[in-house]
Amino acid sequence: MAGFPEESVFDQLKSYINFLYGDRLAAEIYRTSAEILRAGSSHPKIKDILEATVQGGKELVELKKISPETLERIKNPITDFEKMAPLGNCAWQTCIDEKVTMGEFQKRKMVPRPNSIETFLAVMQMGF
Repeated sequence: MAGFPEESVFDQLKSYINFLYGDRLAAEIYRTSAEILRAGSSHPKIKDILEATVQGGKELVELKKISPETLERIKNPITDFEKMAPLGNCAWQTCIDEKVTMGEFQKRKMVPRPNSIETFLAVMQMGF
């Protein structure tokens, strides 16, 4: 799992795992944007991804592989990166300015402090 949206974040790990296990490797599941999965399983898309992950585990135990359909559901994109990147950057900048970790930011239910009209409108859109 990785918080970043790009699949390439796993390239080194994939290479190492394949080097270690080669053809003995039954399956690999790499999930990008995973931080969002903790937001709550009530969202239909997140709920489906989590259910597909459980299904993938069952398939792996029973069939020694994970079906392409299940992997596709597991890897289903959660967000539009181009839309979310400015909000993520804004949230991180707020953490830096307030000298808190992202965990503390979330625990305190803080809101990103917009630094431009674009991020202000994006924060408003999320709020509504």
